[in-house]
Amino acid sequence: MQLSDLKHLKIAIVGAGYGGAAAAKALSLLGARTDVYEQARQVREVGAGIGLRPATMNRFRQWGIFDAIAKVSLPSDCFETLTATAEPITKEAWPAFGELTSTQLIHRGDVIDAPLGVLSLPPGHGAPRSQAGDRPGRR
Repeated sequence: MQLSDLKHLKIAIVGAGYGGAAAAKALSLLGARTDVYEQARQVREVGAGIGLRPATMNRFRQWGIFDAIAKVSLPSDCFETLTATAEPITKEAWPAFGELTSTQLIHRGDVIDAPLGVLSLPPGHGAPRSQAGDRPGRR
């Protein structure tokens, strides 16, 4: 397959997590038509925060979503391990990547929203695939 062949493909991406959202953005920049399908009714904060390393932030700059990520994240110059009483155990600087030297701390929901915010999702995408997801005991 050649890169030019992507323009003739329509790619379905199942899951609008940060992996699916990033894949959709990257493929769309290469010319592919992408549809993102997500069973959750809405993208929301789940799980813990994550750290986006300088190389990742550089990729987001190339994709045109750096500003959206920067608005909802905080820069961190180092990784610290503390005791339960906040005494330092270790402290390491994050690895640099070109001009970028800090890691951005962000919540998963926010890192998902940025790439999805610049994709055009057709009606019905990002909605539950069916009412089957509402079985008793499911959240």
